[in-house]
Amino acid sequence: MVLVADLSQEAEETIINVYNRPREERPSPTFAVSTRMTEAKAAGQDVIDLSVGELSSPPTQDQRSNWRAQRLEKHDLAPDDVHYQLAQDTGKKHLLKYGPGQGNKGLRTIAAETFVQDTGIEVKECNVVISTGAKGVLAGVIGTLHGPEFVAAEVEGFFRISKEADKIIMFSPGWSNNFDLPNADVAIVEVNTQNRGVPTAKMVKDVLEAYPDAKQMLLNIPSNPTGVDISAQEREEIFAVIREHVKTHPNLLVVNDDPYGKLSFAENPSQVRGENEKALFESGNIAVVKSFSKEYAIPGARVGYIISKNTDVLKHVINHNNNKGTTASNKTQNTAHEVMLHGGDEFIREKIEELRPARDLLITKIDQTVGVTISAPEATIYGFADFSGWKGTIPADSDKPIKTPQDLHKYLETGLGVYMVPGTDFYAPGSPEASDCWSMRIGFAGDIKELEKALDRIQIASEQLKNPHDRINGGTDGQVLAR
Repeated sequence: MVLVADLSQEAEETIINVYNRPREERPSPTFAVSTRMTEAKAAGQDVIDLSVGELSSPPTQDQRSNWRAQRLEKHDLAPDDVHYQLAQDTGKKHLLKYGPGQGNKGLRTIAAETFVQDTGIEVKECNVVISTGAKGVLAGVIGTLHGPEFVAAEVEGFFRISKEADKIIMFSPGWSNNFDLPNADVAIVEVNTQNRGVPTAKMVKDVLEAYPDAKQMLLNIPSNPTGVDISAQEREEIFAVIREHVKTHPNLLVVNDDPYGKLSFAENPSQVRGENEKALFESGNIAVVKSFSKEYAIPGARVGYIISKNTDVLKHVINHNNNKGTTASNKTQNTAHEVMLHGGDEFIREKIEELRPARDLLITKIDQTVGVTISAPEATIYGFADFSGWKGTIPADSDKPIKTPQDLHKYLETGLGVYMVPGTDFYAPGSPEASDCWSMRIGFAGDIKELEKALDRIQIASEQLKNPHDRINGGTDGQVLAR
């Protein structure tokens, strides 16, 4: 069944949990799935990968060469032009030298110009810092938060807290690695968005009232893993709440993790921001994190960037680049520069039209699958399918019922050979909500034939699932579930 992500129908009470980030990091869920799939393939299993988080067709070398040629034909560039270096032979020696901690000026300039054009928010290249992918940026921003500080004391025990742990508000389900980025013992305030990934204004208001001293709030709009996006009005309502909050708590930083940007299936998508968001950006309360991995289909380049008017945050990212080795290489920055400067929106529109048939196939196939629902992906390259209708059923070739989400994951992988990222991974470590998440993230940016093959396997299996209650009532083989 296909659902519509209705953000107006929300629970009466916002579900909030608080955790101290464990000292041990979890493995990346996509790499964990990839490892299991590789082992199964080596053992001879016919496997299909739907965990992929990248577009299948990056810009070709011919495209990039053509873009450079067009640039040279249209512009007689002076050596002091910020795009001059890019227009030259890309085999120059400078590509193998260390780059500046804030990133190359040419790339920062076109990133700033693109942001102004898209959002209507005025920025300059000095408001942009380049890093190794969005993860490199987020590590530099979220890494500024700290756990509690202890001092020796002779009363009330050996230690006492002199400073409580910094708090970061995060929304689940959300990208797993983001929950692991804060330093150990930082307090993660997790808000459950009821399987949408994107909060409502009420959820934001509730959590800020409950934890008004939070240092950061991480938003991921549109959402990985759900593919849910929100309207301009809904977005403004969220930032209206935040704008009111910063009147009394001016140090809150809203980090908008936005690697998917213009990968939207809306009829007339717009990135233009409302007055509340613009005002918060001007006051330095917003940092936008972008990536070339998704919109521009060059994940192997590992280039991301931050745009903000908060100079302290920008300095933290530069220091993180210089001290932790997360400065993007000159060569990969040149690749990103080429794609954004010459490919731009036209390239992204081509990618959207390439993705649309796969997205439509996913919606159609899930609609025909027993016991599975999905909200039609509005953006990104993922759908978040809910398999809770399979809970307690028995696969046709088994006597063991699917009792837990882990049983579901195992059956999909070992029984059907279909590898997706489990929904349980998109929550904070230790979250009680994760243990009852029956959703799976399905990537539809790969080979559409493989996608169809995998969805066919799931559909056929769903039609053969047996209801265990019929066995209790005296049945021998169980009754096949009705659609």
